[in-house]
Amino acid sequence: PSVLYGNAGRSILEVFMWAFFFKIGVGYEIFFRFLHVLFMTASVGMIYWLGKEFFDEFVGLFSAFVASVFWVYLFVTTRFMPDNFGLFIFLVAMVFYYKGYLSEQPKNKYLWISGSIFILAVYAREITALFGPILIAFMLIKEKKHFFTSKKIWVFLFIGLLTLAPFLLFYQIKFGDPIKFYTGRLSTRATAEEAASEGGGVPFGP
Repeated sequence: PSVLYGNAGRSILEVFMWAFFFKIGVGYEIFFRFLHVLFMTASVGMIYWLGKEFFDEFVGLFSAFVASVFWVYLFVTTRFMPDNFGLFIFLVAMVFYYKGYLSEQPKNKYLWISGSIFILAVYAREITALFGPILIAFMLIKEKKHFFTSKKIWVFLFIGLLTLAPFLLFYQIKFGDPIKFYTGRLSTRATAEEAASEGGGVPFGP
């Protein structure tokens, strides 16, 4: 465990979840593998639902079929990697985002919940952070000048930042840098050994 959560370059949310299961006495490999299958199966279902709601039944079914046979998804389902858990959490966030912002009868509480879940998705799989600016830009285009006076959007952003705070605090205490998760990975000056010891990655090698 210390190698995992002690490494700044690794996603921490799933590691803490595994730690919880170890603590309650169900930390068995077969249990974790079964959960991974459940995560990806549920992800295929959510891909279908989102495709259907955004477009139509055909898009939903086609998207779900592609997801169910996509080699990357099949690959990560059989391995202890953050990809499938991160995808699952992100899709949950998108379901709530749709119900709270894009549906015909949106409910603010779903939008606000989606902000919190999206941050959890970022800390389940860091690449998810790239969708943040896209969502904000979409809302800015959709709302135009009302974006800056919309209470529901400000609450959405505030709840997201509030959820982010414990993770930033953890990294500050553990590594002395609240965004070490990213700065360690993006450092191009470190050698491969330094990057490994710091938990970072070197995009183009040492």
